[in-house]
Formats: sequence, C-alpha cells, structure tokens
Amino acid sequence: MVPKFYVDDLISARKLIGSTLWVKAGYRAAYFQWVPSTKPGPSKPTLLFEPMESFIVGEVRERPAPLRSGDREVLFVFEKGGQSFATIVGFYSGKDQEYQIQLDDLFFSKNPTEVYAHWSPQVWGKVRAHQLEKGMSFAQVSLSIGDGQLITTGAGGAQVYEFDRKPGGLPGKTRVRFVDGKVEEIEIRG
Repeated sequence: MVPKFYVDDLISARKLIGSTLWVKAGYRAAYFQWVPSTKPGPSKPTLLFEPMESFIVGEVRERPAPLRSGDREVLFVFEKGGQSFATIVGFYSGKDQEYQIQLDDLFFSKNPTEVYAHWSPQVWGKVRAHQLEKGMSFAQVSLSIGDGQLITTGAGGAQVYEFDRKPGGLPGKTRVRFVDGKVEEIEIRG
C-alpha cells in the first residue's frame, strides 16, 4: 500500500520540512526557479520533474494565487544544483476558507523502491530504463514514462491512457491500453 501524507493545511505541511519526497507524477508535477516575492508567481511552472526524482523540502511558503484575490498557493521550496526551486503542492481558497493539498497525487512520502519492494530486479531495471512491455502494471508504466491521462474506458476493465513520453524517456506520445490493470497494447504516436 502506498503511504499517504495526511496533510490538509499549512501547519501539517510544515511538518514535512527536512523530509525527502519522491515524484509520483513524473512529467506532470512541475517546478520553477524560486525568487522570494509577495506577488503572484508564474501561472505555469517551467520545469517538469522526472518520475522517481527526489528532493528535500527546505521550506513551506504561501503566496497570492495569480487568478483570484484572497486565494493563495502553497509551495515547497527546495535546493537543486545549488539553486532554489519551488513546486506548488496546494491552494488555499479565501472564499471557502480551506486548503486543498495535492501531495498524494504528486509525490511519494517513501522511496518507490521500498513501496514496491515486491517488484523484481528485472522490473526495476525496465522502469529505470524507461521501457514498457506487455503485462506491466499502471504503477510500473507511470514510474517508467511518467504520469498519463485517461483517454477512454471500455468493456471488460479496459482503459486507454496517453503519456507524454515514449519508451526510453524521450518526448513524444505513447498510448497504452490496460486490461485489468495490466498493459495489453502499446502504441507509439510520435
């Protein structure tokens, strides 16, 4: 079972300072260079995390959200290559007076190799090499080529997802058809 964060506000988020997080939503979870400011930041962060990339939470900050007055973004600030970066992990709605923290969708609180310790060394080798093959689970595909978007569902438990990476980790589109949670068909789309 994948451990949950149980973070639902700024105070509980600050308890993660000093913790290592691992990326669950590879090529979807975004980050940007951090320059402290009280002004709203970029609406679209410029860099994407790779699957299973890790970082240590250095600070938890809030700043005004760019679209609505009274709303705030919750940010984790971290160091990478000697520079400061931040990632948006949630929002505070001034209208509803509540936080919406998205950590469980974006990150693991525990190293994925420990979460999925039952996977064989061969499977981990394929995941690290960004390879795909029939029979892989959705979690294995996501950690291999990043987070996918559901395109369609069908009879018999079939689902088609599109990923923004090709096998090998190169940019491009890959459609994967899952049946009962396992890869049935792989289509490289460009």
